[in-house]
Amino acid sequence: MRRRTAYRTKSKKLVKKVKSFLIYSFLSIVLVLFISQIFLSNILEYSFSLAKSGVGKDFKNADKYNLLLINKNSLNEVLDTTLIVFDKNNEKLFSYEIDVHEENFYMDKKVNSIKFLYKDTEFNQEGFVKYFEKNYGILINHSMVFGGSEYEIYRKTIEGDLKINELGEVLSIKNIGIRNTFLMYSYSKDLTVENKKTLKVNSIFELDKQLKDIYIDSEVAEEKLSISVVNASGINGIGKRVSRYVSNTGGRVVDLTTKNTNEEKSIILYKEDSKTLGYLSNILNINNTIKVEDDSSKIQSYPELIKSDIVIILGLDISEDLR
Repeated sequence: MRRRTAYRTKSKKLVKKVKSFLIYSFLSIVLVLFISQIFLSNILEYSFSLAKSGVGKDFKNADKYNLLLINKNSLNEVLDTTLIVFDKNNEKLFSYEIDVHEENFYMDKKVNSIKFLYKDTEFNQEGFVKYFEKNYGILINHSMVFGGSEYEIYRKTIEGDLKINELGEVLSIKNIGIRNTFLMYSYSKDLTVENKKTLKVNSIFELDKQLKDIYIDSEVAEEKLSISVVNASGINGIGKRVSRYVSNTGGRVVDLTTKNTNEEKSIILYKEDSKTLGYLSNILNINNTIKVEDDSSKIQSYPELIKSDIVIILGLDISEDLR
């Protein structure tokens, strides 16, 4: 009997020691992994900061910043596009996978596939971006073209998911703009899963809704000024295109009309000075702005002023970027 009791006591002590060992071992492993993660993260950031800065617009000072990633093959056919929007006002990241070959994205139904427009000996990045802007109704802050695996590794980087063993791959990509890349990576990696949204966009209307939701807190949206667009350029579809640019970045477009006679110069008529006025003048490249009270004759020529705070008149000189 005593032997059994002694045996049980020894067994219990042994089990207790094993449990303690496992618990402390587990905690030690967790602690080591935690320290390693911090260490590796610091190495990653340090490696980025040591690299020389390349090309690219400044990400740091923009409240909202969008980047278009383009993946093409050796035949210069566009395979994939991803529009990534950094909403730093609300600390969110939006990643939109867009199939540019879908017919429902095209305002011009004669075009079946964008890849045929750019199947050439030399890829026309600027032309592609302009075409994208016109059809998708958003002005792109910056665009980057990749081929093969570079597309996926860079997208993973700026979405904050880069691993230490993949650092060499991203640093070997030419002309990526290391400074901006590091800033975007640093921003994204600190976001929670709830603040990162990835969506495959299947229609132009769906994309419009998503963009409006992102820009709803912009300075333009907060002013809530009513905006009318008048197409006096003789160019079919440009009024609708400009209206989408304005509404997709927070503007409230209340009217779109076409004038039978053409205007030589593009004008923005306004009732009061505002941030919206400066924003519209900048993105549409229209420097000719007139306050209505300084030229009351404009009210007779443009009755849109009765119900609008701002009227955008698109003339023959409208920027080539918007055509």
